[in-house]
Amino acid sequence: MQNPLAKFVGVEDREDGVYIKVTRKQRDTITVHELIRALQAALVTNFDLRKIEEVVKRARGGFERIGPPFEYYNTALDEYVQVRTEPQAASMQFSSLALTQGIRPTKSSLLFCLHRKGVKYGIVREAVDAFVAEPTYDTEIEIAKGMPPQDGHDGATEILVRISPDARPSIGANGKVDFRSIRSFTAVTKGQPLVRKSPPEEGEPGITVTGEEIPAKAGKEVELPQGKNTEISEDGLVLLASTTGVVYEENDRLHIGELLQIEGDVDYKVGNIKYSGDVFIKGSVKPGFTVESEGDIYIGGEIESARVVSRNGTVDVGRGVIGKNDTHISGKVGVRVGFAQEAVIISEGTVTIDKHCLHCTITCHALETSQSDSSIVGGEVRAYGYLAVANLGNEGAVHTKVVLVNKQKLQAQEKINELRELKAKMQKGMQPLAKDLRSKSAIIKKAGAAVGDRHRLELKKLVEEYNVQGKKVEYVENKITELEQMLDSDMGTDGYVKVIRDIHPGTEIDLYGVAQRGIKAKMTAKVFRAEAGSIQTEG
Repeated sequence: MQNPLAKFVGVEDREDGVYIKVTRKQRDTITVHELIRALQAALVTNFDLRKIEEVVKRARGGFERIGPPFEYYNTALDEYVQVRTEPQAASMQFSSLALTQGIRPTKSSLLFCLHRKGVKYGIVREAVDAFVAEPTYDTEIEIAKGMPPQDGHDGATEILVRISPDARPSIGANGKVDFRSIRSFTAVTKGQPLVRKSPPEEGEPGITVTGEEIPAKAGKEVELPQGKNTEISEDGLVLLASTTGVVYEENDRLHIGELLQIEGDVDYKVGNIKYSGDVFIKGSVKPGFTVESEGDIYIGGEIESARVVSRNGTVDVGRGVIGKNDTHISGKVGVRVGFAQEAVIISEGTVTIDKHCLHCTITCHALETSQSDSSIVGGEVRAYGYLAVANLGNEGAVHTKVVLVNKQKLQAQEKINELRELKAKMQKGMQPLAKDLRSKSAIIKKAGAAVGDRHRLELKKLVEEYNVQGKKVEYVENKITELEQMLDSDMGTDGYVKVIRDIHPGTEIDLYGVAQRGIKAKMTAKVFRAEAGSIQTEG
């Protein structure tokens, strides 16, 4: 059989192999692809592509060996080789009938046969060598393995700041942070990186034994744990603090609580504090100083003869409050103190006393004590909802007053008082008008028909102004009447005073102004409610 390369280049088939001669002119007029196509068409099974490329590239003009003598494929082999393929494996079975025809495949012819039957990747060379060395007839053997795809890794996040378990404050139903529960925390500044994420990996595709690509599953994108007061960088890879504060974790999100941290006391070194976020004071608030905040205020020490106001949050005092009726504490959402003495405490929420409260004036929705030996002694507590305390009064019979007030009724009464003051002020302002009106009327009456237009115009203006002021007074009087009628209606008296342990003599209980009771003898574990104009006792 003529060598298929002879029509392109000089060829010599020698005992030790095939030699070709390529001149520079031939190199410029032929391509390696043409040579390979000719070899494939002639079913040459053992050509060496790399050596052919090297000889063509050099084009030395002399014969150079490109490999052993060519083997030509016997197509009869196709009949005796049965191949079964799956995406990731291929098996081969060689029929013993080939023996009757004297057909025994070589390594190159078997590889060529497998390629013709679609097995193009992952051929197990050891299996081919073993079969050629000692053929196994009529037995299925694994001859190729595919490469499974390597799925990509999911994206990941790396937290760049310390998040201690102690730095997780409890969160109330109103979303406010209880800093009392924090033992340690990490303070961050605006723009500080908090979390960095790495993008997912695409993965590596696999290959079937037939040479087809198997797509890999790409890794999943991860979400940065963006919470309150945090923002994501422009490239989407970093979570940043959008404000200065303390970092904490809640519901798998990182949040920044706007926090002003005072390491020691609020005194002359620090001065008065006015802040828009939360305030964390490790020490105490010294006499004469003021702390005001829109957020929560936590004070690790004491408040002494000072003013502390949280307009939209809570005030939490780790130790207590010592005053001389010159200490004012206000927390819209709630107030909690270890103990309190001679202080004014105000909250629209719940005031909680851990230990004792002595001679304080408290106005709140609810008052609670947290320990079994807690006590409220002296002073006055005014609540809109309820009181649930351990002890009221003491054995010394100190006068202790507890008042339940209907908030709507109280607000109506306060509004009536304001309107009455306004009415008196308006009526007083009308007196000069009335005097001028009388004077001008007397002048016009005395002048009779000779009165001038100027006097008539002045009188007209005085009358109009007096009537306008009169209508304003009338409007205020009507509002007072409406509110007084509201006060006369039943506005609810469903609150209660609950004392878990002792109520001592000297305690006065006033429920909605319709039922009062002074405790004359010690009582234990009672609940007081207002019903039908009197105080009913349970327990």
